[in-house]
Amino acid sequence: MMLLLAEFSSSLFINGLVTGLLLTSMVGPITLTILRYGVVVGHRAGLAAAAGTWLSDIVFILPTWFLTAGVEGWLEQPGVKPTLHVLGGLGLIALGGQLVRKTRHAEVQPADVTRRHHLQAFVAGFFVNSFSPFTLFFWLGAAVFLRAADGWAGWYYMGLMTTLMAGDTAKAWMAPKLAARVAAHHYRWFEIGAGVVVALSGGYVIVRGIVGV
Repeated sequence: MMLLLAEFSSSLFINGLVTGLLLTSMVGPITLTILRYGVVVGHRAGLAAAAGTWLSDIVFILPTWFLTAGVEGWLEQPGVKPTLHVLGGLGLIALGGQLVRKTRHAEVQPADVTRRHHLQAFVAGFFVNSFSPFTLFFWLGAAVFLRAADGWAGWYYMGLMTTLMAGDTAKAWMAPKLAARVAAHHYRWFEIGAGVVVALSGGYVIVRGIVGV
């Protein structure tokens, strides 16, 4: 216990908190996915979408930490980064298209909410986060940074995930308040807007991977 307290003073936990705050303040596909389910289905569905992104992050944390050295060299090989960008971008475009192509008759009313909708939200959050190349590159960069830092790396990860979870939970709980200001017939446009943004993000990821900017 004393050893852990001594390592806590290394400020890795504080650095993690700050990094998580910066990430959760970004308005991107993940935030829009959480808000979309929170507005259209309910705050529990928004929270389920957020939980999907957390699981995705944990899935990335473990391998990037243990395989940092080998993966770092692999990413420098020609064609690897562009390929990851293209595949991730296509995945985001597919998810965005899934949101856009829903018909008006498929809209979810509060009385129709079921566990199936919560599961759909969880899966959507997981895949939106997983398909983004930013997720892989971020956690690889974090692992490289932590291997060169002093102290127990777990403090950084705990600090980061603490603020990510707090921020995403706040978004999910605020979404119904946004829904109260949105007329029911506007829900579909909210879904379309979220889908278009997710798809455009996928297109941007592909272009960035191809042109290398």
